[in-house]
Amino acid sequence: MSGTHRPCGTSYGSPTPGTAGPDLLQAVIDGYGRPLTPEEEAQLTVSSVLDAVSDISYGTAHGDPELVERDQRTLARLRTEQHP
Repeated sequence: MSGTHRPCGTSYGSPTPGTAGPDLLQAVIDGYGRPLTPEEEAQLTVSSVLDAVSDISYGTAHGDPELVERDQRTLARLRTEQHP
């Protein structure tokens, strides 16, 4: 969506761990040089949830249904991963 600006620190239009898929997440972990600790994995989940909620709020306020739908899918996937 051209012409829209998100506040500094947000990830509008960029993949997040919640949306990027396993290949990109594995590349991040490989680049980090070690597996994530359980605490880091929990923080990654929390960050993904917060990012998705922020994107849903932004997308709703700015008429971006694709952003809203993408992050609703992210939340649904994260919920499923936490409660298989």
